[in-house]
Amino acid sequence: MTETIKDVERTNGSAVPETGAPMGWATAAGVVALPPAVVGEPRDALDRLMIADRIARYGWAFDEGDREALADCLTSDVVYGCVYAGQFRGGKELPSIQGVSAVVDGLTSVWPTFPRQPRHIYTNVVVGDLADDRAIAYAYMPSIIADDTAPLLAHCEFLRFGFQRTSDGLWRISNLMYGMDVDTLVLPPGLEL
Repeated sequence: MTETIKDVERTNGSAVPETGAPMGWATAAGVVALPPAVVGEPRDALDRLMIADRIARYGWAFDEGDREALADCLTSDVVYGCVYAGQFRGGKELPSIQGVSAVVDGLTSVWPTFPRQPRHIYTNVVVGDLADDRAIAYAYMPSIIADDTAPLLAHCEFLRFGFQRTSDGLWRISNLMYGMDVDTLVLPPGLEL
């Protein structure tokens, strides 16, 4: 744990309690490094739109239970990881998964645990470090669960995506890091780490 996380203070000067995710924990832990805004070429704008489209497709594929479409969003050697705020205060570190089949299996293993239809909403997409065939993107991901009376906010997360342009000219996710703003990790019933 970095001192930055442990010693976060409110604007009134009082210390933040040691529970819950403190503001800025992901940056302090080195998980988030927001890229600077840059002026790019017209081609860069198209690449940014294609990357944002791929993020949206990833969400649609997950929420509609479409394994094939989910796999199409990923490179063959994709690496998936997950961090949560409490991990940087001594919580259990989560293992990463590598390879498209293993990642799709891991992601889809939680589908049976959803009691109702999830809808993952990707917002505040920022694309940086854009090169000819590589890019980094960040997005917020509030998750809504369908309910007969009113939609329920299930959780708020952020994602850090590594992208690679593949031989067909499309951008695919080569590295995916889920960041969860929780102090304690609660796994769905039947899911073990």
